[in-house]
Amino acid sequence: MGISIVDCKTTILKRSLSISQLLLLSLLTLFGCKKPPEFSNIPSIELKSAERYRVFNDDIQAFSDSVALVLRFQDGDGNLGTLQENNQVAGCDTSFNDENFIVFTYKKIEGEFIKMASSELQFGGLFPPLSAGVGPIEGDLDYHIFLPHKANEDESVLKKGDTLKFELFIVDNACNQSNIVESGEIVFREEDVQ
Repeated sequence: MGISIVDCKTTILKRSLSISQLLLLSLLTLFGCKKPPEFSNIPSIELKSAERYRVFNDDIQAFSDSVALVLRFQDGDGNLGTLQENNQVAGCDTSFNDENFIVFTYKKIEGEFIKMASSELQFGGLFPPLSAGVGPIEGDLDYHIFLPHKANEDESVLKKGDTLKFELFIVDNACNQSNIVESGEIVFREEDVQ
């Protein structure tokens, strides 16, 4: 007795399902298990943007400039951000006042950028832990700088039309310093310049 047409179609269908299932399983195995990225344990940063914007300053009842910095970061051991209750970078013996986001301000004077030493132009600070565990992490870190502005411009460190730029880096909890990135030029109170 020979195979009927119905039996032949069933056998082909079973065989094609098996091949489809095998192909699907192979694809899942190949692409489903990604290896974690391999980053250095020394943080690496890239400046994605540095944009000036205006905010209303209640103290002087006028608009002031602020700068929003967005960094792209990568870190191999995920130890970015403050860990201690007192918000200090764990055990780092640095001259950065226990900050993990360090910003140096430069002001253009007679066509050359000069590093500013004024405490009013020190904008470093702390950012919270960026990872709950240990392991490679990457992402974006937003940091905002509120530029000083006084109602009486003679008392202000920054004047209308001053051109600034920033150098910045981050420090992890093992005291590893990232590379340094630099912003473009930012004109202070550009709208007010005539």
